[in-house]
Amino acid sequence: MNPLNYDSNCKIMIIGVGLMGQYMARHASKWLDVSQLVLVEANENISVDGNPMPLKTFAAGLNPNTAAETIDVRSEEQVSDLFQRHPNIRYLMYTAGISPRPLVPPEALTKEDVTNACKVNLWGTHNVIKQGFQHSGFSERSHAVLILSTSATLGSEGRASAAYEESIAHYRHLNWSNHRKEIP
Repeated sequence: MNPLNYDSNCKIMIIGVGLMGQYMARHASKWLDVSQLVLVEANENISVDGNPMPLKTFAAGLNPNTAAETIDVRSEEQVSDLFQRHPNIRYLMYTAGISPRPLVPPEALTKEDVTNACKVNLWGTHNVIKQGFQHSGFSERSHAVLILSTSATLGSEGRASAAYEESIAHYRHLNWSNHRKEIP
């Protein structure tokens, strides 16, 4: 198989429907011949363009064969059930848990925030791979993109950092212009 060729009529699973997951979900059907797109999120509601929206509503606006699943990737039982409902995934993208609390400065994160993000970033990823192998979740020659972030231990990096920096840029500019102490 040429590495630039993709299978036709394939199943795609995106775990984590934040900014990256939404981008991929919106474009996957343009790039690949998708038989089914499975969107997996921990919450029934997601933020789309800064507005709350049910995951199922977002999914309904995509490929007609899009399924929306709300599960906790830390649960072996829930992930096992997910792969039993959606076996033979050809392409997997895992972006769950990247930022513990978007738009929160690192110094405001609690031990619980960081611990939970680590569980999703590390154990959740391992659990998805483990359950996928144990329950025929992956088709032959499957491919996965797993994005594990150091934001779980460093703070609001990645998608949160850019939004946080943009949200306070105006105030920093005013502060610098007036030669005052920088806003954190």
